[in-house]
Amino acid sequence: MARFPNIGIGLLKLVRGVKDVGSGKILTAAQVGLLSDLSEAQIAALATLSAAEQGFLDGITAGTPTAAKALVLDAGSRIAGGGPVVARAGAVAEEGAGTYTVTIPIPAGSLLLGIDFGNVTNWNGDAAALNLGYTGALTAYINALNVKTTSPAAAGPYAVGAFFAAATDLICTVVATGAGTAGNCSICATMVPATGAQVTTVLT
Repeated sequence: MARFPNIGIGLLKLVRGVKDVGSGKILTAAQVGLLSDLSEAQIAALATLSAAEQGFLDGITAGTPTAAKALVLDAGSRIAGGGPVVARAGAVAEEGAGTYTVTIPIPAGSLLLGIDFGNVTNWNGDAAALNLGYTGALTAYINALNVKTTSPAAAGPYAVGAFFAAATDLICTVVATGAGTAGNCSICATMVPATGAQVTTVLT
């Protein structure tokens, strides 16, 4: 659709009218009103639409997702819905026995694109088990992984394409025993949050 980039979303309503004109039908008053706002270049662009392109545009309205349809926006238009892709990260470092936790809130209506681990050093206390999940399912993605010998990065990314209709927390914990001080790992969650949602990271 790059050859007619300046057609705004208001013009999408005209496509059915343009098809009607081609079929010998009369435009409605509303369609005529919309046409009166078009520049010559925009009218010329509409005139060059193929039948397939008209089919893509036909039926789309602002803010309404339509399966298998193309969407053309001008500089003054926007898509209502999900926000930009964001990444939130946290890290834990071994400081003896204890439970280490990274908590990343996931806003309602968010798509979790994936969870990755990096900067991983094996823990060296008596034992260390890593869990990864979310509120109510704390081991949904990783259950008691022995991070004394195994890196969580080896099998990632995790939770690819998980959608959360309700708000929840992504929670990663390492339960360590003994006096180790070598272990650490970083966790990064990439998501598309709902519009206007704030995403933060909490370390404990």
